[in-house]
Amino acid sequence: MDGNTTNNEEDEFIDALKDEMPDVFRNINQNFDRLDDIDVLIKEVKKTKSIEKMTALKKEIDEAIDSVEQSEGLAEKLENEIIEWGPLKKLCKRDEELAEIESLLKDFNEDLDQEKDLMNTELKKN
Repeated sequence: MDGNTTNNEEDEFIDALKDEMPDVFRNINQNFDRLDDIDVLIKEVKKTKSIEKMTALKKEIDEAIDSVEQSEGLAEKLENEIIEWGPLKKLCKRDEELAEIESLLKDFNEDLDQEKDLMNTELKKN
């Protein structure tokens, strides 16, 4: 993707982020909920010393680890996509393009003013 404003790749990139971000946030929220459940189970295991509750706790911890690893994977994927997109480079190129457009517009206005002056001079002669 270059910095050209006519390119639709930026729109595609933003759409992809919009599609993936809810999954990331949902996964993070599930992790917090799971950690709350683990806290409750830890207290119950300490209190009851129950093997069944320890087994349930171990299962919850394993699922939490898997979920955190999945969240890290999603976050890394998004980070790589953002790095690949190169937003700083694109912004710099856009700034250069805008400066060039501004310069061309200034030149055009100067040319237009000169043409107007010439036309006014010719109109006065006629």
